[in-house]
Amino acid sequence: MKVITRYTVKLVKEDCKRYEVENPVRSVTSAVNLLNRVFDFENLPTEMLVMVALDVKKKVIGTFVISQGTINMTPVSPREVFQKAFLANAHSIIVAHNHPSGDPEPSKQDIAFTRDLMEAGKIMDIQICDSIILGHNSYYSFLEDGLI
Repeated sequence: MKVITRYTVKLVKEDCKRYEVENPVRSVTSAVNLLNRVFDFENLPTEMLVMVALDVKKKVIGTFVISQGTINMTPVSPREVFQKAFLANAHSIIVAHNHPSGDPEPSKQDIAFTRDLMEAGKIMDIQICDSIILGHNSYYSFLEDGLI
């Protein structure tokens, strides 16, 4: 007889804070404002990738730090993003990361990751609303640039 392990996954709320932000998230500007309020990107010396989980009406149901990296990259796979999205029961998501250099222009790796995320999102039935790169007082939106 073989022993089989049974697992239970529980979602535990880490923290709960009130933020003065537009909810539901209706525009790229409101998404950027939310990201800057919840995550302190301005003071980060390294890259950090985060995800905002949204319900069917684009209301925020959770925020997650997915990965923290070095001064010019953060290691991540779509699997890590969607794992958190499923735990939050998200209908759609916004992903974002910072460029500590201050220049929000996407790298080839940023473009490839966003493309991979969009393909996985179609399979997983979770919409990618935007992928945003935050620089110093500026941002790049794949949605605004027509790439999403």
